Amino acid sequence: MKEEGNFGMKRILFILISLSLVVACSNGENNEVEQNVDGNNVEEVAGSDVSVKFAGIDVFIKRHNIEISGEVQTTEDHFYYKLDHDEKSIIEETKVDVDQTDGEWYSFELEIDIEDEGLTNEDVPFLTFYGKDGDKIINPNYVPVDLVYY
Repeated sequence: MKEEGNFGMKRILFILISLSLVVACSNGENNEVEQNVDGNNVEEVAGSDVSVKFAGIDVFIKRHNIEISGEVQTTEDHFYYKLDHDEKSIIEETKVDVDQTDGEWYSFELEIDIEDEGLTNEDVPFLTFYGKDGDKIINPNYVPVDLVYY
């Protein structure tokens, strides 16, 4: 009889632990408001309406130029890119205007001159494509640039 009582307590304890894990894992999962904590100040910031997606990004090296083609789908009329190597910015943040913001994919082509940047064929810089909501970077996409044939 006493074993039956322990089994019941173990079952109740198991259920309580399971419920605690479910609540802990789903805490704040569906909130649309983020908290920005800065020192002692807590500021509530609404979720971003800005979105940007990239697809089919191709990178070609021709002489001293990086030629890039791809597609972007964004809610804004622009997106950004930059070129970094070893935590050093080679090409600063550059804004690219987009003609379509209606949810359709928009094709783009870019050409970046790297002749005077001091890169060698052993370097692997990274292109970063992203959108912005104010100063906040949205959905960064990192693309390595293989300079083997440079």
